[in-house]
Amino acid sequence: MRENGSAQRRRRAALGKVTLVNAAHCDHPLSQLPSVQFAQLADHLQLLLAAQSAHLLTSEYLIYPKKWYVQSEATLIDLLKGGLGWAIVPKRLVASQVASGELKELSLEAYPFTEWTVGLDLILNVEAKPGAVATWLKSELARTRVFV
Repeated sequence: MRENGSAQRRRRAALGKVTLVNAAHCDHPLSQLPSVQFAQLADHLQLLLAAQSAHLLTSEYLIYPKKWYVQSEATLIDLLKGGLGWAIVPKRLVASQVASGELKELSLEAYPFTEWTVGLDLILNVEAKPGAVATWLKSELARTRVFV
């Protein structure tokens, strides 16, 4: 991998796993459907984390022309709760809103089990000397595994 004209060696450390779901506000039109087709998703605004946009899990999610990018998970959840669109979110972030009925997990027709679990990794540049905070964070992350 080349960045800024120099080769950088990277090391990956597995931290754990995160479970993702498709979600929308309970009053959103997609939430009214017993199962949702990918074509139906395309008719509605997709909310995305800017950092997430380059790492979508399947090509089916690349076809949606109506997208808003936000910088934080808190903003994404606020927009979902406001009924502005649908999003792929970590299940732990919306668990209380789904339990209360405010948000609904969307059931995708193509994937009857619509939640999925993905690996969560830490990627380190082995040529860079970490500062105090990075050293502490690396130590804490190595000490605990994340399963959310």
